[in-house]
Amino acid sequence: MSGRGGRGRGGGGRGRGGGGGGGGVPGAPGGGGRGQPPQPSAAGGAPAARPPSATGTAPQARPPSSAAVASTSSAPAPRPPRVSAPPPVREELPPFEPDETFKMERMRPRRPAAGTRGRKFPLLVNLFTIVVPSADAYHYDVAITPEAPPPINRRLIAEWKKIHFARSKSEDFKVIVYDGRKNIYAPRRLKFADGDSVTDKLALPGEDQDKDRMFTIAVKHVATVNMERLHRFLDDKGEGEAPRDALQVLDVVLKSRPADLFESVIRRTGGSFYEGYEPKFNISNGLNARNGWRQSLRPTYHDVLLNLDISTTCFYQHGPLPNVVAAFFNKSRIQDVNPRSFEPKSTEFQRLSKFLSSVNINITYRSSGRRKYKIRRLHKESAARANMTMEGDNAGKMAGKSMTIEKFFLSVHGIKLALPNLPLVECGTSKSVLIPMELCEILPNQRHLGKLSDAQTADVIKIAAVAPPDRQARIMKGRRS
Repeated sequence: MSGRGGRGRGGGGRGRGGGGGGGGVPGAPGGGGRGQPPQPSAAGGAPAARPPSATGTAPQARPPSSAAVASTSSAPAPRPPRVSAPPPVREELPPFEPDETFKMERMRPRRPAAGTRGRKFPLLVNLFTIVVPSADAYHYDVAITPEAPPPINRRLIAEWKKIHFARSKSEDFKVIVYDGRKNIYAPRRLKFADGDSVTDKLALPGEDQDKDRMFTIAVKHVATVNMERLHRFLDDKGEGEAPRDALQVLDVVLKSRPADLFESVIRRTGGSFYEGYEPKFNISNGLNARNGWRQSLRPTYHDVLLNLDISTTCFYQHGPLPNVVAAFFNKSRIQDVNPRSFEPKSTEFQRLSKFLSSVNINITYRSSGRRKYKIRRLHKESAARANMTMEGDNAGKMAGKSMTIEKFFLSVHGIKLALPNLPLVECGTSKSVLIPMELCEILPNQRHLGKLSDAQTADVIKIAAVAPPDRQARIMKGRRS
């Protein structure tokens, strides 16, 4: 009777112990299951022979195990020495020089054919053909120190053009174009006393009785732009890519006039230009939507096209700061705003402080000295509660005295504050300057860069969504500008 043998090969199992004919003991020789390796005998250390399997064939005796060998030899067997492979020999190959088979000319993809099915009809698109000049353009690098924003740079270059026109009586200085940063382009080579470069010092008149600011303007010829390359590209005569320097000349020329007429948002390629403030486009939370245009160049087959479309963006409302704060809370007067909104721990206070951060203001309580400041944040205290100590040469007999901001303006400037409980505006960088809200005015033409709320987005969509005829009329107005 054959028992339930292990996994030996003799009785249908897989164990190395062999026969599954009888009920083997796991671990014993000849038993089922996965037995232990054979143990050396007490006499000579050799393993005992296995009993015959169920098939009647006696298995051969195994050689002594590693344990048995280790017991009979005290010294370990010597290992063969390792032989390191020689490093691979790197064959120096000659540099690859493609022959005519590998030379590939960059070809512009062409339209296979025009459609033939259906009915033809005219389609009006907002693309306008640009006349590309054939004459070379002369590129000059401009370095202005100290650095200034593009509006200041444009004023400086406008004065610089007048000075050099008066010196040379050359009309070439009247037709140059400037991108507001680093580049001037001229249709003819400019003539300077020192050759191809000139350095001038220029004083920009200060505003609101501020002191004049001195700037150094260095102009140097750096390249001659071959406009004929753009013609070859348009006519598909060997130019694989549109020459970027020639396209940049056209881009700066097309942006030069509208940048002088409108509020501009200039990008690396193209730009947007917006009309002036219109109260009817005031939207939620103290902003004003302005309509304008955006433009960009598109090189195509045989032509360079100007893509012109309408655009709408948001600016800060300008004027007395309390009025803008009231508009931020969607109120017509500052007195209608809930006083709890000005508590420093309230959410409304934090939102208002973030809204006014980095806004440029003009102070109204004096007519000399510095008048323009940039708001850093709202102060936690009002003019009626914040104290200050009189210091400096102008303190006089009041030096060292402590008083509130409200009393300071009454004593020094003779101004009785009408809204002393509003939070103060904190300006300045190295030293804080605290100014009452009612003595500040937000300067015009400051673009809002923050994210719009859902209500503001809905207001902008209502203003920007116009009928196709109105859209076409606005695009044509931008083209004439």
